[in-house]
Amino acid sequence: QVGSGTGKGKNIILVLFESLSHYHSEKLLAKNSYVPDFDRLVEKGRFFTDFHANGYTTEGGLIALLTGQVPMSATLQKRGTNFSFAGFHSPEKSVPEMLNTQGYSTEFYTTGDLQFLNKGRWLKGIGYEVVEGSESDFYDGWQRYMFDAAADEALYLRVIERHKEIQP
Repeated sequence: QVGSGTGKGKNIILVLFESLSHYHSEKLLAKNSYVPDFDRLVEKGRFFTDFHANGYTTEGGLIALLTGQVPMSATLQKRGTNFSFAGFHSPEKSVPEMLNTQGYSTEFYTTGDLQFLNKGRWLKGIGYEVVEGSESDFYDGWQRYMFDAAADEALYLRVIERHKEIQP
């Protein structure tokens, strides 16, 4: 996520790791870090040790982290359907909406397919002003993996590029 705008504070970049556990990072008590660059970045910014996702899927994690809602749906459980974002729209409580009300611009970047489970529509619905996924021209020429996603390196480079575009 990249944000700029008229917000009173500094720019905020919120990095959401999928499948990151305490044993991956020295900052999360690991003896050896699998993410040394991340550990170095933590020294320069803020690190929230109690910002957790409670869900068994990526979608559940996003719902928990970005809306504060428990990613469980009785309707979905009764029907036995696959998990989706349906029923988890609460813009007044979402992270992007709270930032929007403070004057920040909010943007969400992923190398994943935004059509999958209508993730792109959901992200817009909870307040992100810009949502960009695997369809971006930036990822042309990158090898694609699961869900048509380019490598994490591509996402990292895209966010750096965007950050440079919005800096004065």
